[in-house]
Amino acid sequence: MEHMSGLRRTTSRSESENHFFRQVCNSKATLVEFMTHYETTIEAQRHTHRKNDHESRYKRPQLKSSYKLLEGQAVDIYTKNIFCDVQAELIGVADCINQRYEDQPDGFVKFYVNDFQQPCTSLFETNILCMAL
Repeated sequence: MEHMSGLRRTTSRSESENHFFRQVCNSKATLVEFMTHYETTIEAQRHTHRKNDHESRYKRPQLKSSYKLLEGQAVDIYTKNIFCDVQAELIGVADCINQRYEDQPDGFVKFYVNDFQQPCTSLFETNILCMAL
C-alpha cells in the first residue's frame, strides 16, 4: 500500500475541492454551463491569488508588536497572510519575552524568554539569526 500513498489526500484538501465543485456544479446544468461556471470560478481564484501576491510584494503591513526587529524580518520573509499569523503570535507572547536582548558577533541576537508557567522565576535564552535588512 506504500506505493499508493501519493494518491491519498488530506481531509482539508478534499473538503476544499468539494466546496469548489459545489459552487460550480449543478445537476441540471449542461456541459457548456458547467464549463462556463468552472472558468469563471477559476478566474476568480486567480484574481484573488494575484491580488494577495501583489499585496504581499508591495504593501508593507503595519508593525504592531514591541519586537520590531523580529517583526520587521517576518514581514520581509512571509506572505501577508502568514505574516499576520506570526504578528499575532508576537503580540500574544509580549508578556513572556523579556525586553532584554544582546547582539552576538556571529550575526545572531540573543533574546531572553520567560517561562509561561513561572514567568517570574525561569528565564531562557534563545538565539535568532538576524538577516541583513
